[in-house]
Amino acid sequence: TVKPEAGASMAASLIPPRDETAQKPSDIYRVEHLLTEREVEDCVAAFENFKETYNTPELIDEGVKNKLIQPIGGYFLKQLISKESVDTSCALVLYLDTLVKFIRLKPFDLAKGFKCLPDHLPVSLKRKVFDNFSSGLPQRKIITPELKDKAICHVIILSLMINGCKTDVKLLTESIRVEPRNMKKLVAITGAHLESDPELGQQRIILRKNLASFDLSYISRKRK
Repeated sequence: TVKPEAGASMAASLIPPRDETAQKPSDIYRVEHLLTEREVEDCVAAFENFKETYNTPELIDEGVKNKLIQPIGGYFLKQLISKESVDTSCALVLYLDTLVKFIRLKPFDLAKGFKCLPDHLPVSLKRKVFDNFSSGLPQRKIITPELKDKAICHVIILSLMINGCKTDVKLLTESIRVEPRNMKKLVAITGAHLESDPELGQQRIILRKNLASFDLSYISRKRK
């Protein structure tokens, strides 16, 4: 059995820093909690270059079809290319797209290191993902179950930050495979709430000022 304080610490290791006293849900997780100024600058520059090639929804769809862009990344990138100005939200979208691609890497590709990730992504972001979400020697990188959960938690949080503190579960599961039971626990660890929408017949993840509590059975459960 894991003590509550130990379980809380282990769960906290799966998510970025956050402001639990924030007065607005949008201030609980902030850009500076996830990316450095340099990483944001690199992402903005990368997005501006990206827009020169992928400047229509159809071209982004083509990128998704060719697996250069992930479905959830494509969904948000379509919204960004329609904007006249570029802001820090593009950094969050590129981080999200990079993480989803990383989660889906096969062992053979993982062993190649960050160079196996698409060229339109900034090197600083690709290094960050490999450094924070994999373990092992450079040519023998692995993603442990705990690190995969950490990556999924970050994907959930990024989706919420990009989309006004709410996102559809379907949008996530179109890009990453997560068992419903595990999704419920990971959402709770992020502090968000998993709710059903009877009218649409879908589940939504919503981040509110009052954070959800997580189930310690997640921590004590053996992972294979």
